[in-house]
Amino acid sequence: MTFASIALTCGCAGGALGRDAAGRSVLEIRSPFSTGEGSIRAAIEAANASTRPTRIVSRLAPGTVVDVSRELPPLEGRDVTLDAAGLVIRGTDCIRVDGRRGCSGLVVTGQRIVINDIAATGFLFDGIAVRGARDVTIRGGRFFENSDDGIGISYAASEVTVENCLLENNGFRTKGKGVLVFDGSRAVLRDNRIVGNRDGVTVSKHSHAVLERNDILDSYDKGFGVAGASAEGSSNRIIRSGAGTSPLGAAPNADGIRVTIDSTVKLSDSTIVGSGDVAVFASGTSRVELNGLVLSANGGGEVRVADDAVVVMDGREIRAKPAISAPVQPKPAPRGPIRRGRTRSGLPLRR
Repeated sequence: MTFASIALTCGCAGGALGRDAAGRSVLEIRSPFSTGEGSIRAAIEAANASTRPTRIVSRLAPGTVVDVSRELPPLEGRDVTLDAAGLVIRGTDCIRVDGRRGCSGLVVTGQRIVINDIAATGFLFDGIAVRGARDVTIRGGRFFENSDDGIGISYAASEVTVENCLLENNGFRTKGKGVLVFDGSRAVLRDNRIVGNRDGVTVSKHSHAVLERNDILDSYDKGFGVAGASAEGSSNRIIRSGAGTSPLGAAPNADGIRVTIDSTVKLSDSTIVGSGDVAVFASGTSRVELNGLVLSANGGGEVRVADDAVVVMDGREIRAKPAISAPVQPKPAPRGPIRRGRTRSGLPLRR
């Protein structure tokens, strides 16, 4: 691969080339290498050091692959927009700062961050990890074949929006997800296509997510899971969860929606079709409210409720059926002692 290395006319190591119409400092990515002048690393470092709003722009051809051999610095600045223009970061051989193998593609910890049109693949952990950040938008990206999550949102990150993204084949090193929202985080997932991941979307550990118009398709195990958390949404399609074949063998859950550990879910105008097991499973003291759903061709039926959970479907309340104990059989009366001797007829008594 060839490229032209452009001299930095302003003498800034990050490649600042002036300001755009919005008054933001502009940093350009012109190198297909992950380090050095004009690289994505140099641009992130410069944006982190900036005291003014910054825009990072890739000038590489869409689809250009940047192999990340050493983990990138976290994007920790404020008011940063990354317009990646189809740039692909790949982390097959990525090592962390301390020399251990494996890293996430892009880590976001700052505030008021926008990431447009980036792809991340081959990372041992997440394609993008949003950790404790606030007001983050990830738009138009592709995150595929990362070993943990396509996008992981954690450490009480808030006001995170993921929209118009494609998340494929993530999560097969551990129980990873297309998108994971956990550890007290808040996120909106809108108009995404989430295909062929180990699990489609999971919200857990006191987090909250809003799902709007997402397609969650062909997950190896469950399509949408909520565990010790809350979620709401509308107009989602959850199709063929746990119904396919995989080298991992049979899916352990294979539910369209699985709600556990005292969670709350409200979902409307959505479709759950073709799950390997039930369309909706609820347990613990969870409450699931479903309105206007289309449920069909799910291998285990429509709804299964366990423990003290409640599912309300179009106003109809469904609870677990109480266990029915077998009636206690009365003990037979004790038999008297066996008499020895003869009957009145003179015949000997049988022993």
